[in-house]
Amino acid sequence: FEDASFDVVFSMQVFEHLPNIPATFSELARILKPGGAIVGSVSQLEQMHDYSTFNFTPYGLKLASASAGLNLEVVYPRFDAFTFLFRRLLIVTSGTNENSVSPELRPDNGVMRAIEEFGERIGADAVRTNLMKLMFASHFAFVIRK
Repeated sequence: FEDASFDVVFSMQVFEHLPNIPATFSELARILKPGGAIVGSVSQLEQMHDYSTFNFTPYGLKLASASAGLNLEVVYPRFDAFTFLFRRLLIVTSGTNENSVSPELRPDNGVMRAIEEFGERIGADAVRTNLMKLMFASHFAFVIRK
């Protein structure tokens, strides 16, 4: 693609499988228009990724972005690792994601609500509460801007 070809690049659970992160981010920076964004998610504590080459943390994604002249603007947790693993176990053993506990197997589940309640009890602001959630997130979403 030509330089500055895209306003948005979407990447869902891909970066952790790529062998050359610096080259990937350099190429993304090249094809993004000024002000363009990369949006998506990466795995963090996802244990069943046998063929991953990297296990991103928010800080690691920030460094990978910055090395290509990009700015990691937003990071937010998705599933917590406990719920994600329990959900995977149910899918593997029952062959379906639909069961009596499915309503609690969403990103905004009891574990994440408990972390929010704990944050409120200790007087943590939204940023600190988000950081606590990220500690237990199996993967997180992001917005990176050029």
